[in-house]
Amino acid sequence: MTPEPIYRAIMLECEQRRIALNLPMEKFSEFAGLPERYFAKALWADQPSGRQAQWGTLQIIMDTLYPDGFDLIIKPRQGPELDALRFKYKVKYGGTLADGKTRREHMSIIGRKGAQARLAKLPPKKLQALMRKAGRASGRTRRAKLAANMPRLVQIECEAK
Repeated sequence: MTPEPIYRAIMLECEQRRIALNLPMEKFSEFAGLPERYFAKALWADQPSGRQAQWGTLQIIMDTLYPDGFDLIIKPRQGPELDALRFKYKVKYGGTLADGKTRREHMSIIGRKGAQARLAKLPPKKLQALMRKAGRASGRTRRAKLAANMPRLVQIECEAK
């Protein structure tokens, strides 16, 4: 059974609150009195190992995250409904501000790890050729920047004399 967009929206808010409170998923399930790793399964209900939580369980999750109570506000939203792919994107990148890094910084870290893994698999000869090519490209970029600034530098020297 595929979760409805309203379920995804509620779980997205729960996940953002959990991240803001700095609670690990395992500890949160234990703290809420839920079975082991239940919150992760409820969050990722679209996955084969996921489970859609019942309304009573959602109430337990909400009561744990908001012990002083909460108000539910439903308002119209622009754009498409929250499907599985958009939900995954929002969960993955929605909490990036909690740790102080921007989405761009997170993506650069992920890209760096991928590049390092790819370079580690290359044979030494191909790696050497790749590095040589990168060095030439770097030199071309540097020379192009110098050439672009050259008329300005000459103009400044002429005005100084």
